Amino acid sequence: MSSVLLQVTLALVIFITTAVAGFIPLKLLRFLNRKNGDKRKNGKWLSLLSCFSGGVFMGTCFLDIVPHIKWRDR
Repeated sequence: MSSVLLQVTLALVIFITTAVAGFIPLKLLRFLNRKNGDKRKNGKWLSLLSCFSGGVFMGTCFLDIVPHIKWRDR
């Protein structure tokens, strides 16, 4: 497998993973609103899942993008 094809494939995998993790809180909030109408409890779940999504985005940045930039600057 060529290096360019591997990079494009992995970039797509990272994009899809972060997009899915970003949309999980919205889908779960819709599900919880249909299941019960307790906005306060649903807000706590949304907050926790939003923190998880933010962690996925930050993890992607620090584990993939930042080391690549440091390697490129050498």
